[in-house]
Amino acid sequence: MNNFVDMFHSHYEMRQLPWLVLGKGPSFSQYRNFDLTGYKTLSLNHVVREIAVDVAHIIDIEVVADLGSVLEENARYVVMPWFPHEHFKASAKQLEQYTRDFKVLETLANKERLLWYDLDTGSSRNGDFDSVVVSNFSSEAAIGLLARAGARKIFTLGIDGGTAYDMAFADIQARTKFANGQLSFDSQFSHIAQIIRRYQIELAPLGEECPLAIFIGASQREWLPAKVLQYSIEKHSSITTQCYFLYQSDITIPTPQRADCQSKTSFSFQRFLIPELKNFSGKAIYLDSDMLVTDDISYLWQLDSHLDFHQVDLLCAQAATEYQRQSQFAVMLLNCDRLKWHIADLIKLLDDGTYNYSDLMHKMQAAPDWRAVIPPQWNSLDLYEPGITSLIHFTDMTQQPWLSNYSPEEEIWLSYLKEAVCEDFISIEEIQEQISKGNVRPSLLKQLLSGLADCPLSMSERLALDLDFSPPHRLVASSKNSFAKIANKLLRLFKKD
Repeated sequence: MNNFVDMFHSHYEMRQLPWLVLGKGPSFSQYRNFDLTGYKTLSLNHVVREIAVDVAHIIDIEVVADLGSVLEENARYVVMPWFPHEHFKASAKQLEQYTRDFKVLETLANKERLLWYDLDTGSSRNGDFDSVVVSNFSSEAAIGLLARAGARKIFTLGIDGGTAYDMAFADIQARTKFANGQLSFDSQFSHIAQIIRRYQIELAPLGEECPLAIFIGASQREWLPAKVLQYSIEKHSSITTQCYFLYQSDITIPTPQRADCQSKTSFSFQRFLIPELKNFSGKAIYLDSDMLVTDDISYLWQLDSHLDFHQVDLLCAQAATEYQRQSQFAVMLLNCDRLKWHIADLIKLLDDGTYNYSDLMHKMQAAPDWRAVIPPQWNSLDLYEPGITSLIHFTDMTQQPWLSNYSPEEEIWLSYLKEAVCEDFISIEEIQEQISKGNVRPSLLKQLLSGLADCPLSMSERLALDLDFSPPHRLVASSKNSFAKIANKLLRLFKKD
């Protein structure tokens, strides 16, 4: 028998074409809506009985017993762990031994169509091959195996969250669904997110844009919090993402002539660049830089599937009742097909009085067809509740953990910064550079290093290091106040004249 990785590398089309992994979830039946001739296909477990595939992936030997000869008829190859599972646990019997128990496996083996790989269950055939890790579901093993072999683009159908099977598999759901003790298919996504990050693959449900486009409002001063936000997004996302820092755009944002319409932050107007940057096509997510994502952002990306998004300009976050604030436009899913924003035109509308600042930023009158349907846990203002919060928004600039020693949610943000440093996503040198530029508090680096060394920095030591530090927003405010004082002085002089 051949190893799957060896077979993969010996077939040019398997290396060059994108792969489609088919599971038993509700979206499986959508395969009829697509032309699959440009994909290599891999099925999970019983799916091969419904559709002919290039590779049928099976972990449990009971599935072989269920399928019988359909495996030979519908699969070009069958791939299984060298130690298949029996009753949902790794068997002591090797795949080679099972070929004597199942005629179809013997036939496939004789035709060199039965392939093996090592599943990380404590036993392996050959140490020269990396084991594939699985936590709960076979989708994790199949996607991990393809990524390990060298597949760079992988799409899915039927790998859904929730608790449902597609109707095509209604006859077996009572016997097979959650037989492994899990309560939901959602648990597969955290491991899939790890595979995306480890192998740098493109992965998304078939028909979705890939990578998922996320635009982060920031200036160069917010580089570090924006970078930690990017890390948190990628850590949890089960769809490949690509983050764009909007200050790096080459589109110039004009300054409004009216003082009361000028940007309240260095990046307030950046969100209006997104449709043009996306060539007025597809979807995009907007986030402020002072955020941290603690959940799978593909939830936001796929919110449009629950409504007729073709008739909506954008979706924004609902305002939690306890905050007594308006709907929040710091977290948005934008329909770039409908939004024909040009920033120069919007600024002109501010200058001629068509809009005031609140009309544009707080009422979003430039996109009249918006809906506040994003749950408030996806814009939790300055509060992190484990198991509830999906996105924390550090709105209080006096308590942002990269600027202040008094942030009540410092621990969660710092834990993501530590992970990002340990995984070489952010370097110590980059943090030093941000400190030297005055963009983050000087104590942050020593606090980080002492935490990694399990020797926490005391509050008095932190405050001593930050004694001469003034956060950038205070410097900007001071500068604006000084400018205002000078302007008022000149105005009084003109009046005297």
